[in-house]
Amino acid sequence: MGAMTPEAVEHLFPLAAKKRKETKVTVEYTPKGFKTHMKGADKANARYALLIGEDELKNGTV
Repeated sequence: MGAMTPEAVEHLFPLAAKKRKETKVTVEYTPKGFKTHMKGADKANARYALLIGEDELKNGTV
């Protein structure tokens, strides 16, 4: 899980807590670009990557 904007960081905490009840979760708290987040997910051998950006915040979608 990662935030693409500083405003999105606070939305990561409740999502990560909920998902940690089911599976292992890695959270990147520093706002970064899409490519950087995807490189980190690849390095961690993640099956899924959830990134929250401006559009997701505006639309309330994840």
